[in-house]
Amino acid sequence: MMVICGGVVVGFAPLKKMLLKENVFPDLCENNARVCKDKILTINRFYQISQPVMFAFGFFAGWILNKIGKKPLYTLCFILTIASFILFGYGSRPSVSLGLSKFLLTSSFSVFALTGWYFFVVTFDYANLLEQMKSDKHVLFRSIVVASWDLSSVVFTLFFFIIDHFKSITIWKLFFGYAIFLIIPFSVLIIFCDFKVPNEPETEKLLNIERQSVSKSLSESEEKQQQQQQQQQQKSTWSGVEESEATNNSQDDDNFENSVKSDFDEKQGLLKKKKEQEENNHSNGLLVCLKLIFTDYRVFVLFLGVIFFCLEQNFFISTLNEQAVWIVGSNKAQTEKLIIYFSFVLPCAGFPVSLILSYILRPEMSNGKQKGKSYRAYIIITLLNILFTIFSVIKNYYLQYPAYLFFVVWRVAYWIAIPNNLQELYPVNWITIYAMVSSLSGLSGSLLPSINSLVYSVWKGNFFYINLIWGCLSSLFTFLMIFIANSPRRIKNR
Repeated sequence: MMVICGGVVVGFAPLKKMLLKENVFPDLCENNARVCKDKILTINRFYQISQPVMFAFGFFAGWILNKIGKKPLYTLCFILTIASFILFGYGSRPSVSLGLSKFLLTSSFSVFALTGWYFFVVTFDYANLLEQMKSDKHVLFRSIVVASWDLSSVVFTLFFFIIDHFKSITIWKLFFGYAIFLIIPFSVLIIFCDFKVPNEPETEKLLNIERQSVSKSLSESEEKQQQQQQQQQQKSTWSGVEESEATNNSQDDDNFENSVKSDFDEKQGLLKKKKEQEENNHSNGLLVCLKLIFTDYRVFVLFLGVIFFCLEQNFFISTLNEQAVWIVGSNKAQTEKLIIYFSFVLPCAGFPVSLILSYILRPEMSNGKQKGKSYRAYIIITLLNILFTIFSVIKNYYLQYPAYLFFVVWRVAYWIAIPNNLQELYPVNWITIYAMVSSLSGLSGSLLPSINSLVYSVWKGNFFYINLIWGCLSSLFTFLMIFIANSPRRIKNR
């Protein structure tokens, strides 16, 4: 499901071309023009608004997962996803009024992003189960999840090629048909999503060990008692002293059995109390983790870096078409090639990058100390961001091919390095901190519509200055994160 409807919003560039080709919002342009500044800014807001919406409501994804479970959450995503595809297709029809069309397209696209994020969180949860099983594959699995998110961008790319080659197929027909198709995989997922990874919480493991120990002790005691009873029956000529000793032995066995049971009840009570304390700590841990973001300088620097990373990547994806036009001018063929190239590099580069990084990020253990390797990823990320910034501000058609590749690799590497770094800093609460950092930084996307308007009103559609500003700020913080991540940490016994 991650591949067919997880991160479909990332394929915004081909979706924008579909919308412009079908001439949505015709009332926004004068003289029946298909493309104008007002229409471009309106369509760009689909993506720019979807990001803060996704992270604002996505903040509760973990809480919803813990409260209602996987199956109800998948059912909710099923209803929202099917409805959003149908409503988005309906809103693209020329017969729909301008106000209703804006509302349907904007809200439906935001639902695409929100349900995709919920899929992402649920799938990430299986990576955490692998980690609890002490499996060394959790970093690889987490990397593949990130790559699958980008791979789903190919959905809108395929839609664009279908509409481009089959003139009778409209966005409405295509999206409605895809919504019907999703019923099948969603139904299968909802039926089988409750499968359990063979894993037990730490408290349950301890309880089971105690139960096994007590059961073994009780069985040994019962066998010993049966043997003594048989000996008593065979030796009917024993003296009164011998009978007295046998009676005392039987009493000792009863005392031993009661003592073992008492120890088990006491230990079980302590373990249950510990489990209740862990649940209370989890509820209080939300406030603790939120406080850590602003009091621990390491997490705060990482938080600021993620803010500028989200702003830079979301702005570039939402304005990719206009930036290509700014680079090549009026050459439509070259613009088309750049967009098609980006649409294929984005989903294809994720998996090889994730495999390489999962090897690079494996921690080293030596004398009880773990030295994380996130700093290596940050070195790569900083270099990629600098190269992307330099190439993206040079108005040369051929330089955009490596620039787009740098952007894609930089983006995937960043999303893999952040949770890995947080896990090195806070092995227990990293997932909660990661959710909060992602949500709070994602809310900064609400600034993107204003920044997009600023580019056209102040810089007259010149993307040189904004790309340079994004690149400098983002590179600065990833450079600082190299030093934060490059420090050994001692692993505490749990």
